[in-house]
Amino acid sequence: MARDTQRRLAEALDAWRQARDFRAAGRTTRAGLAYQRGINAFLLYRNVSRREEEERNVLPRTDHTPVLYALGAIGREGVPAIEAARSRRFAMAHARTALAAAHLADPGGGVPEAVGPLLSGPFPVLPRLDPADEEPVPADERIAGAASSRLLMARLMVTYPRVLTHERDRWPVAPDEPMPFIRERRRFRSAVLPGCQGLDRHAEIRRLAADGVRLYTKLARAIPRYQVALDRATDEQRAIRRGLEQG
Repeated sequence: MARDTQRRLAEALDAWRQARDFRAAGRTTRAGLAYQRGINAFLLYRNVSRREEEERNVLPRTDHTPVLYALGAIGREGVPAIEAARSRRFAMAHARTALAAAHLADPGGGVPEAVGPLLSGPFPVLPRLDPADEEPVPADERIAGAASSRLLMARLMVTYPRVLTHERDRWPVAPDEPMPFIRERRRFRSAVLPGCQGLDRHAEIRRLAADGVRLYTKLARAIPRYQVALDRATDEQRAIRRGLEQG
């Protein structure tokens, strides 16, 4: 069983590698499909691993935060390719998956005021699951991933409002118990952040974009090299606001 579980991880990393190769070759549709395979494989790997440990009553449980960070990272990288392949519904679904995963992997839980204290001292790094990079993942990169995922989700919601009409049964993101894969995938694809629960479409978009910028603002204050990312995020927020006004 353990060997089969590790095979799922290998499949995820291999699909990510293939997606990058297709993207570099300009094969947009193939890249989008490969990114979707990778996203699903990471989610399946986490699901199978957690359920196996639960069935065998393994203690202590494995920390799957590295998988969640990887799931958010491949989602942020892959969604634009999926979108470019004109798979708008899947782009939205995978963006929500990345949003949930990045939030769960964020050591500050999406709270901007937690960023400074977290980065003021040593904080454990995560193993990186990436086919081309083995450098550990520091806390600031996890926070940046959560910020970027919020802005990506907000942009898609502004750009494709009709896709949102098909969304049902929203899942407030929180640590969850293992469940059958189909149900877990459905949850991630319908994720809503706790601070956005109950908001209408425009309010959720504004909240996601504003929180993304606030997280980058705190990162830039603690680590000046994030100023470039903050400037970009601020521009994205302005574009999102214009989109709402025009919509």
